[in-house]
Amino acid sequence: MRPLNAVLLTLFTSTLLIGSAFCLTFSESGLIVYRDGVVHVKVHLVASEAEAAVSIPLLAADAYNILVIDDNMRPLVYDVNGSTLTVYTLGATGVTAEYDTNALTSKEAGVWTLKLTAPFQLTVKLPENSTIIYLSSAPAAIEVEGSTTMLTLQPGDWEISYELPAPTQPPAPTPSTATITFSLSSIGSDAIGTILTVDGRAYSDLPKSFTWDVGSSHSFSWSDTVGSTSSGTRYAWVSTSGLSSAKSGSITVPSGGGSVSAFYKTQYLLTVNVNPSGAGSVSLNPSSPDGWYDSGVSITATATPASGYVFDHWVLDGSDVGSSSSTAVFMNRPHTLIAVFSLSAPSSQPSQTPQPSQGPQRAFQWFQYTVIAVVIVVVVLLTALRRKRKVEVVTSPRRTGR
Repeated sequence: MRPLNAVLLTLFTSTLLIGSAFCLTFSESGLIVYRDGVVHVKVHLVASEAEAAVSIPLLAADAYNILVIDDNMRPLVYDVNGSTLTVYTLGATGVTAEYDTNALTSKEAGVWTLKLTAPFQLTVKLPENSTIIYLSSAPAAIEVEGSTTMLTLQPGDWEISYELPAPTQPPAPTPSTATITFSLSSIGSDAIGTILTVDGRAYSDLPKSFTWDVGSSHSFSWSDTVGSTSSGTRYAWVSTSGLSSAKSGSITVPSGGGSVSAFYKTQYLLTVNVNPSGAGSVSLNPSSPDGWYDSGVSITATATPASGYVFDHWVLDGSDVGSSSSTAVFMNRPHTLIAVFSLSAPSSQPSQTPQPSQGPQRAFQWFQYTVIAVVIVVVVLLTALRRKRKVEVVTSPRRTGR
């Protein structure tokens, strides 16, 4: 079965078709050039009701997306033969033909060129923000509407060169939520207890991230001090950076999210004792209201004895560190410092200075005492010896003569 277009074509004589070409009136015909080089062509013509078909010249042979309708928006049958579009009007007086083509434009070194042969007057609408750099002839009219340039071309050959600015990216949609991250610096893994409170809830494990609605407000508070599993060690808040510089307050969530970071310093405890209790006192420079000192601080301790005592020596962490009344303690870890005092010696009576005349007298007295002692010893010895002889005489047997 022969195609409908071919059947209809045989119904009309070539004389009718040729004659119809002289009865056509083209109006509202134009081109729209897009940024990617695609050209959309729209042709409107008025035909006689007596004509069964009309021929419309195509600007390019590779036309696609062809659409042909009458004034009542009813599609019409057409046939394409090379660069000619034949439309079977079937009594329609108004015909509109539209199609797309890529064959009219080319691009080289960033410059676009539009080449065409206009069979009738055409209006060319260039892409927005185009800059015309070459025209082969003067157009019948040039109009600018906003950022769009339109040219009215008379029938004939045309070459138009133009440049386009770099395409601008549309703004990214504003996210409805964003992430806020709370983090720490200069704090050890030995930290224990509450470090951060957000919206009334306590947290001890950081960093901590929250996803909140953009524009919402949330409260936060960093702890003044944070404990440690190591006795005598703690961490003290120093500063905050990021979305806030305060230790506590509130933040409004920005569209891009952000972070809040706290900086803590290490502190150590210095314990000071006096032994025995009440025997004296110890002053520290610099002083501390609670005995905590920043890591790296050097402290001078000075011992002052109470009445009846004297300072003896220092004991630092169980070791004797000297007997000077002042000593230095470097806070690189927790320390225990003991000031040891002892009882002072009783005060002695002032001695009297001997008179010059008493020296020989006391010497003579010592001499007398010595002589008397010797005499007594000699007398005792002689008495004992005599007693011993008497005993021997009495106990000896007498001899008798015979």
